[in-house]
Amino acid sequence: MLLTVRTLLMLLVVIISDASPDGGYSDPRPLSNEEEKKFQELIKTNVPNVTEFQFVHVRTQIVVGTNYCVLIRLPNKSCMDVFIFEPLPQDGQGIRVTKYKVVECSSKN
Repeated sequence: MLLTVRTLLMLLVVIISDASPDGGYSDPRPLSNEEEKKFQELIKTNVPNVTEFQFVHVRTQIVVGTNYCVLIRLPNKSCMDVFIFEPLPQDGQGIRVTKYKVVECSSKN
């Protein structure tokens, strides 16, 4: 029991230090190679008519698992936010696309 409490406290410290102050999404950052591999096929198979794209950046939100807002650029130069939820491993559910929407590409992207 003591080990579990210590583990939970350490996890809580990590979550609090990585989360944005208001509980919203983090600032945009480049995707890691691991994230790109994890999201590549997921997006291709779950977002209609999206087979080619480039990753622009990702924002994260820690909940009971992790919400990802992945910005991608499509071949026609439009952009799309793809929202992905990755539950905690013990939940027994897989990572999934929860929604997606076309957004304006900024000059920074």
